[in-house]
This record gives sequence, structure tokens and C-alpha cells, in this order.
Amino acid sequence: MHAFVAPILAQLVTLGLGDGTEARYVAVQNQQAQTAQQPAQPLAPKAHAEASTTPSVGLDAQWKHLLFRVLYTPTLTVLPLDAERDQPRTLMVWQRGTILGSYTFSRRTSFTLAESVVYGRTTFQDLVLQGAAPAAGTTPGQGTTTSGTTGTPATGTGTTTGTGTTTGMGTTTGTGTTTGTGMGNGTSGTSASGTSPDRTAANQVFTYELTSTQGTLLHSLGRLTTLGVTFGYTSSGGADAPSRVFYPYVKAPNALAALTSAIDPRDRFTVTLAGQLAFLEIGLNPLLLNGMGTFAHSFTKETVGTLGAGVAYSRTPFPDGAVLHTIYPTGLASIMDTRRLEDGVFTTFVSVSTAPALDYLSGAIDPRFGFAGAVSWRRDRFSTNLNASTTLSLAPKSKGSFDNVGAAYGVAYQISKQFSVDAGVRGVWQKYQQRVSLPITGAVYCGVNWTLPVPINHR
Repeated sequence: MHAFVAPILAQLVTLGLGDGTEARYVAVQNQQAQTAQQPAQPLAPKAHAEASTTPSVGLDAQWKHLLFRVLYTPTLTVLPLDAERDQPRTLMVWQRGTILGSYTFSRRTSFTLAESVVYGRTTFQDLVLQGAAPAAGTTPGQGTTTSGTTGTPATGTGTTTGTGTTTGMGTTTGTGTTTGTGMGNGTSGTSASGTSPDRTAANQVFTYELTSTQGTLLHSLGRLTTLGVTFGYTSSGGADAPSRVFYPYVKAPNALAALTSAIDPRDRFTVTLAGQLAFLEIGLNPLLLNGMGTFAHSFTKETVGTLGAGVAYSRTPFPDGAVLHTIYPTGLASIMDTRRLEDGVFTTFVSVSTAPALDYLSGAIDPRFGFAGAVSWRRDRFSTNLNASTTLSLAPKSKGSFDNVGAAYGVAYQISKQFSVDAGVRGVWQKYQQRVSLPITGAVYCGVNWTLPVPINHR
């Protein structure tokens, strides 16, 4: 047998197939967003029905030390479903693809490299109502939540560094460490990377493209200490001239290093250093650096609290050549409790944070306060979740000021290992640059999801 073919045939190869289909009834407050630019014709009535489906196909090949993954997940949305005869329906296709490789050098060291591509047509409002909207300063198509899934925030606060991707097989893979970067949109330290949309065009169709490369190195320095280093580069923006009005092109390198040490079985301390630099289409290159220390304490087996503080530095250039240097205090606090209740698992989570965010549309740095809360209960195959989040600009007159209020309630039932159904409601309101960019908008949804792992070569 050929020397190249034999090792491949000896490995674990799995094909993952899946799909999530959701129908929604959308209602928008009867007011116009305060904007200087509106589409000539509304995409859909203020109250309408729409549907989306997100098929997924993924291929995993696993060797003793190496994992290779290819994943493709397009989303197709049709609206309005209840169109009149003289009103056309619109089909929007949002495509995402990822190639990931992870190599484990030893029990102490691993390295993951991932390349992601996004291309498609959508509206910011549609992303919000699918539960997959980017926060200010983040990239559409990355870090989105699957429709109807009622999950629970991970223990600790901050962003998960590394490259975890949910495949059609229903398993989340990749490597990463949870760190409290404290930088980004101000909600639990979410990091900002990518293109921030023009919030005054929530119902405008745009064509968007993105390429992102990210590498993560994890190394255990000892039994109680772990070092994680992540570096990445993202190029993103509107794929045509009209779309660049709402999503100007940006190139953004970023890096993060986190050192976590377990002081004792109940306490751990993390030091995080993070930085991001943006090369904007308008010719400016703002810089944001952040350092934070985070202390996590397990009060009991059920309750974990986190407290962090740090400082952020920003360098903001202006078109006239002036440069503004600013220092911001940052902080976060959270508490999570998980316990048995009525033969199920009941979880509560609350966090508050303050941090600056880099707005890629204006190039401004906007200090923000964030709040997030969630309550969930899971018993056997049934689960329910209620969550809410708020982001408030602490400098409402800044060019990058962004306010957001969102909430959702959902229930889900796992029919079998492969099939689940869910239903719920979502609501959101947003303001950008002191203008209402997304009026109070709500959606009632129901969905059907399935995943199917297909073993190809399990030996």
C-alpha cells in the first residue's frame, strides 16, 4: 500500500451533517430609525413572517497528535413569507467556511491554526433576530449563537481564546482557555475584532466578506499554571461599493496572552495582556491595548465568583494629524451558581463590566458599561433559558457610542441524540451615535434542528 494512503486509512474520519431551520414572526416598533440613509424600499413590512435554514457539513480527520477539520455552514433566509402578490420575496444567503488544524506536541503543549471565510448578503436586523448579531466592534459571522439553543455561560468571565467550532455533529471542538480580557464591547470582556456596522442602516441589505486567520498556542508550565497565546489577522468589510457605505473595509491584527495559575483548589488568578490594531479604509489606524488581572474563587461546589481589574490604553489618530492618547480603567465582576432543582440542573449567571471598545466605522474608542444575566433549567431532555444583556456607552457623544438592550426566552426539547425542537421570543433595541438605529424589535420563533455523525473510517 502507498506510504501516504496507509496512515490516512488508519485514522478516525467522521463526516458531520446537520441543519437548523427556524420560522419567525417579526414585529418592529412603528417608527423610523433616525438615519441619514434609508433604503428606497423597505425590505419587508414592519410585521412579517420569515424563515431561515442553516445546513452544515463538516469533515474530521484525526491522527494520534493531529486533528484536521473542514466545516461549511451557509444560512438561507427568505422574507417576507406572507408577501402580497405584488410584493417580491427576498432570498439572502450568508456563507461561512472554516479550515482548522490542531497539533498536540505533548501533554503540555498544543497548537491550533484556523482559517475562516465569510461571504454573503443579509441585513443587520436579520442577524439580530436570528440570535446571531455581532456586538459593536465585532465581526458578523463569527462567534454567533445557534438558533434556539439555550446554553449556559461558561464558568468564569471573559472571552474564550482559541479556535472552537461547532460542527454538524453537534460537538464543539478546538482548544482554548477562558480569560478575562476586559476589552471589547463591555459585556464580560468580549474582544473586538472585525468590522463594526453602520448602526443607522439596520434594514439595509449589504454584501459582506471576511477572511480571518487565528493561531493559538497552549502550554502547561506546571501542574497549576497554564500559558495561552493567541494571534490573529482579520480582513473584512463590504464586498461592493454600496455595502462599504455601511461596512468600510478594515484590516485588523490582534494578539492576546493569558497566564492562569491555580493558587489552591478553590482559587485561581489570571493575568491577561491583549492588543488590537486596525487599519481603516478612512486612513486611520487606532490602537487599543489592555492589561487585566482576574481572580476567581469557588465559594462552594455550586457557586463561583470572579473579580477583575485592569487598565487599557488607546491611541486614536485624527484626519488632521492629531493623536489622542487615553488611559481607561477596566473591571469586571461575575457570579455563577449551578445546583440541583426538581431533579434538574438550575443555573444562574450575572456579570457586570466596564471596558473601552474600538469602533471600526469611525475609528473612535468608546468606553462602555456592560451587564449580562441568564437563568436556565435543564431536566432530562427539556431545557429552558432566560437571558438579558445591556451595553451602554459611557461617552454618549463620542463618534463610536453604542447602546444596546436585548433579551430572549426559549425552551428546547431533545427528541433524540440527533433531533431537537425549540421555540421562544427575542427582543432588541439599539442606538448608535445618539440615533436610534434599531427600534424596539421582537420576534417569536420556532425551530427544528438535527445532527448526524457519519463514521467513515473508525479503527
